[in-house]
Amino acid sequence: MMFGVFRRRSVSVFGTSVLLACLLPLVVGCGDGGSSDVSDDLPSGVLDDPIDTPAANDPLNGDQFGQPSDIPVPDVPDATGIVIAEPPIRPAVPSVSVGPIEPVPSDPAGSVAGQVNPIVPPTPAGTGPSDLIPPVEPVSPPTTAGNPADLIPGMPATEPPSTGGTATDLIPGGGSATDLIPGGGSATDLIPGGGSATDLIPGGGSATDLIPGGAPSDPGNGGSAISLIPDAGTDDTDGHGDDDRPAFDPIAENGPIFVGWPKPQVALAFSGVQHGYIEPCGCAGLDRMKGGMSRRHSMFRQFAEWGWPVVGLDLGGTAKGFGLQSELKFHTMVSGQLKMGYDAIALGLSDLQLPVGQLVSVTAPPSPFVSANVGLFGFDAELNPHTQFVERGGLKIAITSVLGDAYRAQLNNEDLKTMPVADALKKVLPGMLAKDPDLMVLLVHASMPETKKIIADFPQFDIVATSGGMPEPPALPQFLGKEGEKSMLVEVGEKGMNMVVVGVYNDPQQPFRYQRVPLDSRYKQSPDMIALMESYQDEVAKAGFAGLGIRPLANPLTESNGNYVGSKECQTCHEGSYDIWRKTGHAHALATLKNKEPPRHFDPECLACHVIGWDPGTFYPYKNGYMSEQTTPHLKDVGCESCHGPGELHVKEETAGKNQELMDKYRKAVRITLEESRKSFCITCHDGDNSPGFKFDEYWPKVDHNGADDE
Repeated sequence: MMFGVFRRRSVSVFGTSVLLACLLPLVVGCGDGGSSDVSDDLPSGVLDDPIDTPAANDPLNGDQFGQPSDIPVPDVPDATGIVIAEPPIRPAVPSVSVGPIEPVPSDPAGSVAGQVNPIVPPTPAGTGPSDLIPPVEPVSPPTTAGNPADLIPGMPATEPPSTGGTATDLIPGGGSATDLIPGGGSATDLIPGGGSATDLIPGGGSATDLIPGGAPSDPGNGGSAISLIPDAGTDDTDGHGDDDRPAFDPIAENGPIFVGWPKPQVALAFSGVQHGYIEPCGCAGLDRMKGGMSRRHSMFRQFAEWGWPVVGLDLGGTAKGFGLQSELKFHTMVSGQLKMGYDAIALGLSDLQLPVGQLVSVTAPPSPFVSANVGLFGFDAELNPHTQFVERGGLKIAITSVLGDAYRAQLNNEDLKTMPVADALKKVLPGMLAKDPDLMVLLVHASMPETKKIIADFPQFDIVATSGGMPEPPALPQFLGKEGEKSMLVEVGEKGMNMVVVGVYNDPQQPFRYQRVPLDSRYKQSPDMIALMESYQDEVAKAGFAGLGIRPLANPLTESNGNYVGSKECQTCHEGSYDIWRKTGHAHALATLKNKEPPRHFDPECLACHVIGWDPGTFYPYKNGYMSEQTTPHLKDVGCESCHGPGELHVKEETAGKNQELMDKYRKAVRITLEESRKSFCITCHDGDNSPGFKFDEYWPKVDHNGADDE
């Protein structure tokens, strides 16, 4: 499928006729290259309306829009095994004059299965994310479906490479490995702590094991320059005793990405609505979870390898909650975005609920933050930019953002000044258009209905990205607006689990391609983001509960149950249940946090589900709940009282053994049914964020202790 051509058009803005480079969303059918049964049946005519595929019903996390006709798109079955076919969008293409756009050099020949991809020289240094990476010659992007064992789609998924290869095959013009090291030096300079190059290869082996076409240690292993970069951390399963599960294949689960993409003139990478989700919890197996700053950085690094000029764009909504920990996390996440080289970051509602002084410390120019209708300490203070202008890949891109009027009404801070969306856009548009941009981009932090109204009122924007919409970005973009003035609508989902990438090409027949990118375990951990996480966790630990504003809450069960006593107190009477418990992952839940990289056993947001006596919903401890391994070691891990409630009065009466009425009363106080466990207890921690694959009926047998104490 293909869509859009650039052309010059006359647009009346506030009574003034101006010319701007814009997007006319025209879509041409992809012939027989798509996977849709519908596309096979349709003639080369026109479909009347673009398709809006609700993400909630869409399993094709890796599906893409803009597939060339000679590249097949694999059918991906949904949970029922039914292939969800996407029909093409094919409005007729009218005759238009194509505006001047710098030509893109033709790409080298695509990769061939079993051979090393040709090396292309890097693009000139600029200001984008690619400048964060040492100038290692990048591998050209793939042209075939991806390999689950590789970060870069492009090598055969099931067949091993057919020919051998050497390390110098990766170096343009041959040469030695030291040619790839900035400033020269030894290959061991790249290895933490020194050592041999084989130290970087799992299980030892030869350097050729890392090279497509070499003798692989595992069949089908391809590779990229990222494969040669030592990564901090892994995406292996951990915690909860789930290591017996079958290996997780992110590409089989979420689909291949960037299939058939040639190098774009520029790639627009959209993210947003992280709401404090700095990294996936990982307790139920990080390999099965999506999102995180670390994987996002690896995605940007991959683009740099390929030589793609990138513009990073974020919709805002980075922060979540109030207090010192929320502020520490916000600054950590912003530092990560700056490290990735983001060009524009909007201010979302949750961000603007932080102290304005905290915001000014990161938004003051020069800064990628941008908002047309929010002024920190007033508009005259000019403490946050209202527009951003980026030149990348030979294109001029004008960017601004707005906070929706409904969200504006929820702000109550005299240090913030805002104005209606319409007034703000009317104010900034003349200056944006005066620079004669090739692309106009609007970041909207608002609901979907308000976003659609903004698009209708301001058709000057070629691409409008919104924080509204479904939790999962759609597989296909929408086009909204009047005929000849339609804007592409981009949704980013929530919690940073996906990115959306729009490739821009100097191709009148297919100037844009669209790709939803699941940030899954195909992307490895980034050492830079791991270092930021370590710094963040250090600050959390230094602050302590008191410094973070964490004060123990009164436990509503204290009157009926008493205080917490620890699981060991249950062993005497419930030895069978205790033996089952100590063999489960619950019995070493705190160790799961201590063994993470970086450790998280001081983090209230993690502790709440890994110790006794905390409220998982608020991340606060109850009075007499766990406080530290030094002061409350008997309350570490997920124990009996995590589900049954405090056991003090029950233990006291059972030990005394004198009052049957009280014994019955307190036995009842700590008794829970199977149905209560199913509906209310387990899911407080095993929710969609922390245990996305949790199924009660599969997990319950691992902890079932009903009848274990019967004589």
